[in-house]
Amino acid sequence: MHEATQPTALFIDPETLERLLEHGQADLSGSHLTLITSNAVLDCRTETALRFGAEVSGGGDAHNLSGRVKTLEEVALLGGDYSSGSVVLGEHAYEVQEGLLALPKRTA
Repeated sequence: MHEATQPTALFIDPETLERLLEHGQADLSGSHLTLITSNAVLDCRTETALRFGAEVSGGGDAHNLSGRVKTLEEVALLGGDYSSGSVVLGEHAYEVQEGLLALPKRTA
């Protein structure tokens, strides 16, 4: 029998979050998110995060960020400058999508 593993983190885009809230499958209060399924409840803390899309300046994905998710703090530590849908990192620019990074609270 398989034991379900708890995800380490989950990126949730604004449209998905809105749908979950509308259907009663999530509750968001400050930085606390509860995800509700038919057989489980998952309590998470959240951080604003960015999902990196394509590198758009033509310099290639030198930082290996395409497809990855980084918190705003992580982007700042990398030296990135975030502004409405894009991150500039040195001479590279990336399309990004803002959302929430849901980090499940550990249970004993």
